Amino acid sequence: MTINSQSIISYSAIELSEIMNACFERYVIPIKTTPEYFISRFISEGISFNDSCVWKDGENIVAITIICLRSNKARLAAFALAPEYRGKGLAKKLLNYSFQKLKEKNIQEIHLEVIQENHVGVELYNSLGFNITRDLVGFKSQSNNKKSEVEFISGSYDELVKDICRQSPLEVQWLISPLSFHTIPCKILNYVNKGWAVLDTLSGTEQLRYIFITPEYRRQGFATNFLRDISVAYPGITTPVAIPGELQRMYLQAGFFELPIKQYEMVLTL
Repeated sequence: MTINSQSIISYSAIELSEIMNACFERYVIPIKTTPEYFISRFISEGISFNDSCVWKDGENIVAITIICLRSNKARLAAFALAPEYRGKGLAKKLLNYSFQKLKEKNIQEIHLEVIQENHVGVELYNSLGFNITRDLVGFKSQSNNKKSEVEFISGSYDELVKDICRQSPLEVQWLISPLSFHTIPCKILNYVNKGWAVLDTLSGTEQLRYIFITPEYRRQGFATNFLRDISVAYPGITTPVAIPGELQRMYLQAGFFELPIKQYEMVLTL
């Protein structure tokens, strides 16, 4: 068996989405993607077309690796082996090869998220030197028949970023970082000049990707009230499973319930 890598530049969006679906077949959580979603999602996350690749054994697809970059940090946005190539010790070899290439480019950290119930994946990343840095959870608001009494003001990406940049920098989880919002279809809402919310529509329905309360209004209940108002205006809205676990209490107090899927954020220092 001779395995070679090809940059994803060699493939169309249609081909890449088909490869992704094939490699994630029989995964812990079924994953299906479309060409449109593939492009929108990974461009927003900072995909590196040069570092992302498809692995092949002759004409057979072995695996796909999607790498995203931001400054001197990388993220393993997706990695999956085709079912027939699993259990052969290939994952560690292929990932080590990709990570060595990133190290040669002076990348200092590699981030990833892995479903906590994916014990094989967690064990693999531990063996590669990754450490768990935090729990990541997701939430869904209660469905209700209430009429929203709050009129959110539409804002712009520039206004949002200016407000955030005036504050002390925060270590935000990669998937919900404001750095991605200018490349995804989304609504930016201003909350009575005390905070912001970003609702993306990547999947066709609104998803609450981010909220931000200006420092002078924190620890006064504004974040909880903001979430309650969003819940009323957008009943049943979900968040990505990328919310740091320490924010769990705030979402629960606002009437959201926690999704059953949980992830670990893991980081490898090169």
